[in-house]
Amino acid sequence: MNILNILLILFHQLLFINIIKTNLSTNDLLDDYFLISVSIFGEIYIHHENEDEVIKVIIFESKSSNDYLQNVKRELSGYDLIKKFYDEEKNIIYRKNICEILGFYSTTDNHYYIKMRHCGQNILDLIKNKEYINIPWIEIKSFMNTLNALHENRIELRDVKMPNITWNENLKCLVFIDYGLTNKINDNIKDSGTGYYYSPYLINNDKEYLNLKNKSIHEDRYSTLISLLFFV
Repeated sequence: MNILNILLILFHQLLFINIIKTNLSTNDLLDDYFLISVSIFGEIYIHHENEDEVIKVIIFESKSSNDYLQNVKRELSGYDLIKKFYDEEKNIIYRKNICEILGFYSTTDNHYYIKMRHCGQNILDLIKNKEYINIPWIEIKSFMNTLNALHENRIELRDVKMPNITWNENLKCLVFIDYGLTNKINDNIKDSGTGYYYSPYLINNDKEYLNLKNKSIHEDRYSTLISLLFFV
């Protein structure tokens, strides 16, 4: 057994996530998909024949720094939190605003991939492409209620922004996507979110605000509303 396999086994044990080992190499896997976007910790592919299915491929390297491995762990753990919320949530109204995570897998060359539903085009690209969509106020309210439901389950998204919100044309609803920074609610807001979407209190290091409990909830709400401002 080589060092990479040993590291992978240890890494799996630390994750506490049900990761299914496949008999596919990454190249074999990607024969059925084509690339649609690239993020810091993964590449997003959509299935050639089933456009309802996408995968996010995350590279695992034995030579990666400890910080990188911790980020991979955080990425997978965030998606797992959302999967559990989606699978356990009985209210279908909340589930429609969350991307369904279908499972976690690893390839024979030791890369991870997350299989999930394709939830449409992100709202920033829609605006750039001048594709006008009329989002009813009741849907925006429903979307915010879903965010509240996540917070009630002690889940914070931590990186809500226009590229991480899609419009599902089939279901006529908004969807939160990209859960790489999603975590259980805590008061540590370092390395969370994207600067343009921070609240003014966080940008200005307001001491009273920084001493608040659950301030990440306020950051989630602020960044969501800022992202949707164009449609209100």
